[in-house]
Amino acid sequence: MKPPRFFVTLPSVDQSCNSERSLKGSAFVLSTEDSHHIRSVLRLKEGDLIEVADTNSGLIFLCAITQLGPIVEVTIQSHQATASPSHSPQITLLPALCKGEKNELIIDWATELGCTEIIFWQGDHSVVKLKSERDLLQKEARFQKIGLAAAKQSRQPRPPSIRISSTLASALTIASADQSPESVCKIVCSLSPSAERLLHSNQNIKQFKIVIGPEGDLSPKEEDALCAQGYVPTTLGDRVLRSELAVVTALVSVHYTFNL
Repeated sequence: MKPPRFFVTLPSVDQSCNSERSLKGSAFVLSTEDSHHIRSVLRLKEGDLIEVADTNSGLIFLCAITQLGPIVEVTIQSHQATASPSHSPQITLLPALCKGEKNELIIDWATELGCTEIIFWQGDHSVVKLKSERDLLQKEARFQKIGLAAAKQSRQPRPPSIRISSTLASALTIASADQSPESVCKIVCSLSPSAERLLHSNQNIKQFKIVIGPEGDLSPKEEDALCAQGYVPTTLGDRVLRSELAVVTALVSVHYTFNL
């Protein structure tokens, strides 16, 4: 059985061999929340091993628990792997906010299927409406915790970046940061009769951006805005899927079509 994985941000770490060797034997402490999880949930003991993934460098280290107090201290034993190969495409999911626990399911499944970024947005037809900026920030903080837990459970190299936007336009602005137009595949899952099937491209795709509409589907204004930014209306089949199932179907289709 593999040791449990935790995420940290280590200062001044790169992926060079010298950096990896110099870190062996280094000690550092985990967060209060992770320390509690190790002590009270997993009931680990001093000397037990855990994996620590550095969100900054993409390196994964095997560490031994050296101090089991209110704050757990660990010591690096060896370098395990590079978490995110540079050639792996980045997947940004842009799902409209849903009602109830559907958003949590979307985060769980999207994280397990390798999404690196999830940007929720309030659609014109969304049932859920953000009440205020405070409401947005509270939801965002809760969603980030869910994403972190899902990344730990599924042993992802990094937890996904999770944001919430009050409009589709602002969500698209966030998703457009650091984008190379020649290497991005933009998809909007659509019920339109003219929507195309997902086809493999010979293009060297480095980024996927996938938009999923709300329960009430996209408004004509939203569809026009997406098409204007180069998103291709794409069908997921003849059936009308629930939003959370559309997320899984779209991600699995991308993985299968592009051999990710």
